[in-house]
Order: sequence, then structure tokens, then C-alpha cells
Amino acid sequence: MASCGQGQLDESLQKSFPGWRIVSLEDLRLDDQGLWAKAHSADCPGVASGHFQSRTSQALAVTAFRASDGGLQQMLLVANTNDGKYTLRVLDGPRKVAYLSVVSRVPPGDYSGSTGKKINVQGDSILYEAIEAGSVLYYFEQGKYRSESLAE
Repeated sequence: MASCGQGQLDESLQKSFPGWRIVSLEDLRLDDQGLWAKAHSADCPGVASGHFQSRTSQALAVTAFRASDGGLQQMLLVANTNDGKYTLRVLDGPRKVAYLSVVSRVPPGDYSGSTGKKINVQGDSILYEAIEAGSVLYYFEQGKYRSESLAE
């Protein structure tokens, strides 16, 4: 399994959001660990790399969490690098969750929203998934991130 710790990424996260951690395989529920490992054995469930904003620059989708008031809070971020340092931008949250979601890259293509909306995504997009419960697609279009709940 790929390591979720990414040195400078962890440092940037701690600087911007003290006490937050990147989701790792061990943080997931036991059943979710097995499902993730089967489908994405080489990937970290908390970090995905892709050309999310342009075809020429890489970015990272990052999901992080912290314990809060006896429960969990989670958020989704995009990390862009400049001179080896990451700039973090919140796409979703922080919000209270019962269990942790995972993040992965999905390729350009056609997707169907849960309301029947058809989406044609030109670049890589971010799949933010509560395993076996639902997922949201984040895609960059006309200079900003948009999101759509996907049909199961």
C-alpha cells in the first residue's frame, strides 16, 4: 500500500489545519479497509493525484479528519504545489461524519448525477466516496470546482 504521509503535504496540512490528519487505510472501518484494498491496493485512501485543474499541472485531492467532541470531522481539500510548498483549498467541510470517506482520481468522461443530470468532464476529477453509501464527483469547469452527487 502507498504511504499516505507525504512530508511537505503533512506539514502544510498541520500549518493550515492543526490537529488534522490525512486519512489512511488503518483509519477506515474494517469492512471499508477490505473493499478499498481490493479496489485500490497501491493507493492511499486520503490522497489522489491528477490533472484536476489543467492538463499541464498536477494537483492532489486530500481528505483529512480529526476527532471532535467524541466524534469525527472530515474535509476535502485540493493541494497545489508552488516551489515545493502546498497551497490548500477546502472543497467540502469540515463536517461531522459517522465514518470516514475516501478520495480517488477518475478519468475524463461522461458521468450521471443522482438526479439524472448528465455530466461530461474534460479533465481528471475527484471522487469523494463514503464506501457503499454514496459519492460526489468534484470537477473543474469554467474556472471553478463544481460538484455532483453520482448515481449508484
